[in-house]
Amino acid sequence: MCLICVDFDKLTIEESIKNLGEMKEVISEDHYIEVVNKIMTRIAEKYDLSPDLIAPMVTDYLSDNDF
Repeated sequence: MCLICVDFDKLTIEESIKNLGEMKEVISEDHYIEVVNKIMTRIAEKYDLSPDLIAPMVTDYLSDNDF
């Protein structure tokens, strides 16, 4: 398990995103997408957004980060 997942409940959203950027080259593509999904789910929950927005948020994040 990656360090982001180990400490996910302790990290802020901002810390999670920063750490993900730093780990992008060392985790698998599948796990990267899984972590992005976890972060986007947390954002949706924090701001009381519809769960239907999570998939588009993940897609946007991945495309914005050359994935």
